[in-house]
Amino acid sequence: LDATREAIVRSATVPIGTVPIYSMIVGRRIEDLDEKVVLDALEHQARQGVDYFTIHAGVLREHLPFVQRRLIGIVSRGGSLLAKWMLHHKRQNLMYEIWDDICQVMRRHDVTFSIGDGLRPGGLADASDAAQLRELETLGELTERAWRHGVQVMVEGPGHVPFDQIEYNMKLQRRLCHGAPFYVLGPLVTDIFPGYDHITSCIGATAAAYHGAAMLCYVTPKEHVGLPKKDDVKQ
Repeated sequence: LDATREAIVRSATVPIGTVPIYSMIVGRRIEDLDEKVVLDALEHQARQGVDYFTIHAGVLREHLPFVQRRLIGIVSRGGSLLAKWMLHHKRQNLMYEIWDDICQVMRRHDVTFSIGDGLRPGGLADASDAAQLRELETLGELTERAWRHGVQVMVEGPGHVPFDQIEYNMKLQRRLCHGAPFYVLGPLVTDIFPGYDHITSCIGATAAAYHGAAMLCYVTPKEHVGLPKKDDVKQ
């Protein structure tokens, strides 16, 4: 992972982001994650030259009961890992608890936050539900706290959203997150077209961009069925 990350940072002509928790659990169980491991990993990747980190600090212990009402539960890998950590330790999300310490690392190395949406809906049935929106309120709080440390922020947004809810989601994020740039995955406007999600997400992305999204995460045809090859990325 280290060699791969260094090669990408060295060769890329665009900003590079990572999801550091993926590296933090290599060789250890998620239950063994602690504050030192988190801060050491962030410091290391920041020194390598990573431009932005996705950190799922908005998934709080009090949000987890709302997940039980969902059809699909937690589809975010970072969100599900931290939910497991909270349930095991009976503690608040440690990323939330040490947010100010994380901000200091980010400020020192001029790294930007991409505040992760660990409770994003994995299907239309769960879109705009209590779990997603309560996390979004927390992301607004974390945005302000990061800004007070002088750290730049963008906020990640939902993946599966019915077409008629996209405008609402864009405007609500702008209000709750104080105008911080919104970075959306798609959104996908239907769940029933796997293998063609570059098309269903393109429809949602057009609406999201029209209503103020700042960055689009492109979706490949393989999104729900496998890892993309070069032609999938091109499409």
